[in-house]
Formats: sequence, structure tokens, C-alpha cells
Amino acid sequence: MDLVYFILLISVLIFVHELGHFATAKAFGVKVLVFSLGFGPKLIRLRGKETEYCIGILPFGGFVTMLEQNKRMARIPPEDRMRTFESQALWKRVLIVLAGPAMNVLFPIVLYTTVFLDDREMSPAVVGYVVPTRPAFGKLMAGDRITEVEGQSVETYSEVHRIVAKRADMPTKFTIEREGKTLSVTITPSREMDEDDEEQLGSSRMWGA
Repeated sequence: MDLVYFILLISVLIFVHELGHFATAKAFGVKVLVFSLGFGPKLIRLRGKETEYCIGILPFGGFVTMLEQNKRMARIPPEDRMRTFESQALWKRVLIVLAGPAMNVLFPIVLYTTVFLDDREMSPAVVGYVVPTRPAFGKLMAGDRITEVEGQSVETYSEVHRIVAKRADMPTKFTIEREGKTLSVTITPSREMDEDDEEQLGSSRMWGA
């Protein structure tokens, strides 16, 4: 199973890398002849308008073949002469070459940011646990859903945090739903939040106020 996960990971990274070359070349008008993931005999071949899309039997690599002025290529039609890789300005060729590695650098950053923001912004305002040493201990319980803070309706962790962050050392009224009942509790959030508190916030678990 580990091998399968490894192959999937490698395949995704290869796809992202080659997609960088492919998309940049297309954006500059370069004619792309082949977009292939993997080497060796082709398991899948799909013919597009001008590009052949392939998946090879060996997943450890890939390539993008662009129209080039060299001996290996057949005679280039006049209408395609300005669509070769060599006919592009130097800065365009440099960007096409660098687009693959750049995508590999940007992809994990974008992926992490997307997951991180989604967790922080969209996590429901439900208590996971309450830190015993924090002011909320004994007032909030795991599973409590916070519906209002100081009379302001909230649905996500982000909304709760935004209100509580402004009320350090101030008694704050929380309206919660617990086992089908609506309850009100007053908690005085602490001014300082340690690293463990921040981690709990980011994981949709109650910070302990």
C-alpha cells in the first residue's frame, strides 16, 4: 500500500511539473505536440486538437514535446513557424523552462494554504475539548456548539475567535447548544494565548478562553 501512495505522490508531482511547462508554452502560443505522464508503452492515448495526451506504463517521469526546428521534426508548415519553441523571445523560453520547477515549489504552498485556511475559516464553532487550566474549564464541555458570543451570532471558529480576541479580561457571554438545550455561560477570556492554545484554535477545538 505504501508503494501505491508513493506512486500517486510522484505522479501528482510529475503532473504539476509538466503542467507548468505545458500551460506556459500554450499561453505563449507554442504548439505542444505531446503531453505525457510516464515513460514506456502507452496505456492511454487521447488525441486533442493539436496535442496528444498520454499515460505511460512507467510512472516515474513525464515530458512535454513542443514544436521545434530541428532535424527530428518533419517539415514545419508556414503557419506554424512562429509557434516553435525557438521562435519565441528569450524571456519566454526561459519562463517555459522554469515553469515546471516553479509549479513544484508553488503547489505545496498553495495546497497547505488552502487546507489551513479552510480549517481555520470554515470549522464549525464546536468545542473539541477544554484545557483544564483555562477559564472555560467547567463552563464549556466537549461537543458544545457556540451559537452566539456577546449577542452576535456565530457559525464558525473564525467568527468566535474574532470576537473573543477583542475581549481579553472582559466577562463575555456565550450562548451554546448542549444536548438539545440552549444555555448561557459567562467566561472571561485570558489576555495571553500560548502556542498550545493557538494550535487548538486552528484545529477547531476550544481554546479554553
